[in-house]
Amino acid sequence: MTSEQTLMVHAFLPGSTQSVPAGKLHILEEGSDLQASRFVYGLKYLKRNGAIEIDPVGLGMLQGQQVVGQALFAQESALFGGNS
Repeated sequence: MTSEQTLMVHAFLPGSTQSVPAGKLHILEEGSDLQASRFVYGLKYLKRNGAIEIDPVGLGMLQGQQVVGQALFAQESALFGGNS
């Protein structure tokens, strides 16, 4: 059975003791197997001073990538920052 979940991702920014919403992670699973994932940064998060990349390899935003309103997909894996 295929299922899709949407999860809110929070980040602790440098010097902060509280997390802030960073974006949404969408996960597609077939049974217990991860099939695909995508992430969308929140617009308010991208405007924050000190915003950090959630995954510098798969979710880069500091190297000039245009990520506003873009769904970012994991490269060479179904999961960001990990192996599947």
